[in-house]
Amino acid sequence: MRNLTVVDASTSAAGAYCTRMFAAFGADVVVAEAPGGHPLRQAPPWITVGADGPVSAAWAYLAAGKRSVVADEAALDRLAATADLVVLSADGDPDTATARAARLRRLNPALVVTVTSGFGLTGPYRAWRSTPLVDWAMGGYLLLTGERHREPIAGAGPWSSYVGGATATLASQAALFRARHRGEGDLLDVSAMESAAAGHQWSITLYTHQGVRKTRWGNHHGEAHHPLCLYRCSDGWVVVGAVSRHQWEGMCIATDNVELLVDETLYTPAQRFDRMDELDVHLAPWFTTRTRAEAVQLLQDNRCPAGQVLAFDEVLRSPQLEARAYWTVPDGLGDGARMPGPPFAVGDRVVTMGPAPTLGQHQQEVLA
Repeated sequence: MRNLTVVDASTSAAGAYCTRMFAAFGADVVVAEAPGGHPLRQAPPWITVGADGPVSAAWAYLAAGKRSVVADEAALDRLAATADLVVLSADGDPDTATARAARLRRLNPALVVTVTSGFGLTGPYRAWRSTPLVDWAMGGYLLLTGERHREPIAGAGPWSSYVGGATATLASQAALFRARHRGEGDLLDVSAMESAAAGHQWSITLYTHQGVRKTRWGNHHGEAHHPLCLYRCSDGWVVVGAVSRHQWEGMCIATDNVELLVDETLYTPAQRFDRMDELDVHLAPWFTTRTRAEAVQLLQDNRCPAGQVLAFDEVLRSPQLEARAYWTVPDGLGDGARMPGPPFAVGDRVVTMGPAPTLGQHQQEVLA
C-alpha cells in the first residue's frame, strides 16, 4: 500500500487501530490532531521515559509509524484534497460527522471517508455515546461471558474497539480498491455494535433455528462440545479442543482413557457436553500429574488440539513469536520495551514501524 495517503482525523481507539493497520501495510498515515493533541495521548497506562515524563502506552502503540500535524478544519481540507482515505469518529455526534464527511468528499470526489462510532450514523442509537464496555454489552458478548449462575463479565482490554478498527480497515481497503477503478470514493459507516454482532457464530442460528438463547457457561463450550475447556496441570492450565471424532479419539488415547471409546454415545459432541462432569472424573486426574508442556505435546501427538494457558511474560518469551520476529523494540521507550508488530507477515519482508510522533512533529513537511 505504498503511495497511499491516509489522514487519521479520528479521536477513538477504533479509528487509531484502523489507521495503524494501514501504517503497517506501508501507507503514509498522517494524524490530524487538535491543538490539545489526540485523546489517546492522555490514555493510561503510562510509560515513564527519562526526563520527557510519562508517555501513554496506548498512544505509543496505536500511533506507531504515523506522522503528526496540528490541524484545524481548513488544514484538514488541505490534507483531504490529496488523500486517498480519511478516518473520522462520530463521538455521539453523527450529524457533525456526516456533514464533515460530505464536505471532504466534495473537495475530493475520489476520497474514501470512513467513520467509526459505537452505533453508526443512523438508527435510534445514533447519538448515543459508547465505551468499550458498552460495545461489549450491546454487541451481545457480555451476556455470554462468565459463569452461568453469576453476573456477566467483560473480557479484558479494548477488544471491541480493535474489532471495530479491524472491520474499518477491511471495509476501507475494499472501498479504496473500488475508488481506484471508478474514480469515485464512498462514505463508510462502521459501528462497534455491528462489528461485534458480526463475530457471533452459531449463537444467532441457535436462536433463529432452534429457539435456544445461548447463555453463559464459564470456561465450557455451552450446549455444543466437551472437552472444549481448561484443565489444571501440575504447573498451570491448558486448553483442550476435542470436537471432532478423531480429536475425541486422540484425547482418549493420549490421556490413557481408551475405555471411553467403547461408548458410542460419546462420539456425539452434545452428549459429551451433557455428561461433562462424569467425563471429567476420568480425564482431569491425568492432567494433574503432568506439566503443561507434557500434556500439550501428548495431545498434539495424538491429533487433539491443545495449548498452554500462558501468562503474559510467557507470551513475551514465546519461541513461536520469536521465530516469527513478532515483537519489536520501539525507539525512545527504553531497551526493555516490547511492542506487538503487525499481526501478519508479508512474504519474507520485515515490516518495521517508527515511533509514535510528538504533537505536530511533522507540521512543516506535511503541510508544505
